[in-house]
Amino acid sequence: MTIPSKKHPLYKSITFLPFVGVLSAFGLGHFLTRMPAVEPLEITVSPEQPVLDRRYFEFPYPLTTNHGPSGAYVKAEIVLVVELPEYASGTMIKKIDASVIELRTMLATGFKDAVSELGDDAGGSLVRTSIASRLRDVMNMEFGTDDLPSPVVEVLFSMFIQS
Repeated sequence: MTIPSKKHPLYKSITFLPFVGVLSAFGLGHFLTRMPAVEPLEITVSPEQPVLDRRYFEFPYPLTTNHGPSGAYVKAEIVLVVELPEYASGTMIKKIDASVIELRTMLATGFKDAVSELGDDAGGSLVRTSIASRLRDVMNMEFGTDDLPSPVVEVLFSMFIQS
């Protein structure tokens, strides 16, 4: 297509068309993306329940144990999920950090007991669930207080090998 000369009667309409197309596209896009107004959500926190701070503590040592006459073993690396009020979370992590060696013994004992209770025939998810709940209970017995009986809410596995 050739561009008509400036004297041609269609010259003004042809040069004006791209401008109209761009404006139409922006206007149509604005019309399609306009959302209805939504009332703001009000969040209220009751004074009885403090705001909890969730922290993750990666335990520095892997836990390993043998089980059964077949010589099978389970090895895991864990992450403790600690949920505490903001004022206590820093001190709890420091307390866990300071007693890592003692915790290693307690966690290894709980780990071994959980694995030996299940036996050789237990499936993978049952073993992981049982071990996680046992380790959580061990940690809560050690670090729980009257105000916060269960600061460790979950034990996660960053690595889990069962053979």
